[in-house]
Amino acid sequence: NEELAGSSSNDNLIAVADSNHPQSMDDALLGHRFVRVNVGRIDPVDLPAIVDIHVKRLDLDESLSNGTPATEHARHLICEALLAEEKPICKAVQGTGKSLELYAKDILVPRVIAFITSRAKRYSLSRKGNKKRVTEDDLRRAIREEMRHQASQVKPNNLHLFVDGLDPQDQARVSHVEPLL
Repeated sequence: NEELAGSSSNDNLIAVADSNHPQSMDDALLGHRFVRVNVGRIDPVDLPAIVDIHVKRLDLDESLSNGTPATEHARHLICEALLAEEKPICKAVQGTGKSLELYAKDILVPRVIAFITSRAKRYSLSRKGNKKRVTEDDLRRAIREEMRHQASQVKPNNLHLFVDGLDPQDQARVSHVEPLL
């Protein structure tokens, strides 16, 4: 910790790190002036192509499709959930009572899609019997549970990871984050 604070004389040392879970990084690291956090969110235009990559790895139940190819229907379910504007997943509340709602699109990073599809696969494998293909129920449950999990990861100290251009003073005023799912 004292090395990060600059009390050491290692002026020629550059440390580089990477994390798939920047929201879980220690506050002591995030608060330091030398640590930069950059989370690449997905452009909604690119979302279907990225979802396709993950959905193609699933053994989908053909009853999922309702007449359309199962992969297309699965893509539609996931994209629709991740781009939904009508229901926020959490709310950041300031001490003044003012609040900021966050939606699934605000946490739209590639790992969320991977987590949804791996959850759906786990749900399908946990069923008894021979029917182990991913069903629409598996996908809907996976989406719901992953959104709930992601909402629980948003904290007052990491709000800047999810909201573009957040004023540091506004973030400092946030007293707590309420998951809404």
